Amino acid sequence: MSRIIGCKVLGLMTLAGLAFFWAAGSGSPLKMLVLPIAFGAFGYVLPNILLYNAGQKRETQMLRALPDALDLLTISVEAGLGFDGQ
Repeated sequence: MSRIIGCKVLGLMTLAGLAFFWAAGSGSPLKMLVLPIAFGAFGYVLPNILLYNAGQKRETQMLRALPDALDLLTISVEAGLGFDGQ
């Protein structure tokens, strides 16, 4: 959990800082205020999006592997083997 929070803070600071320096080149005070806030918010939310995406991929992998695992267990039990394979 602390790694996720650390990534959120790092993303917020990095993207907000980069947006500030990018907006500072334009000279518009409105851009210097709005862009760092928007990019910082995106940097704060980005680790949540990436973590959710990784969880969805893992769930899909497990659902695809479930029929094979159940088939293997069924064959093992019908052959008189236990779940531990001894």
